[in-house]
Amino acid sequence: MTVRPSPAAFPYELDGTTYHFCCAGCRTAFSKAPNDYLPEGSRC
Repeated sequence: MTVRPSPAAFPYELDGTTYHFCCAGCRTAFSKAPNDYLPEGSRC
């Protein structure tokens, strides 16, 4: 899914990169396990 960065998006910063989410639930899921969502090679 692509989410346009805006004040309405739910941002989350990880290692200097800001990710934007469609809702707080998606942001929370990502924050708990970012490696489950990041592509191979860009994982923490």
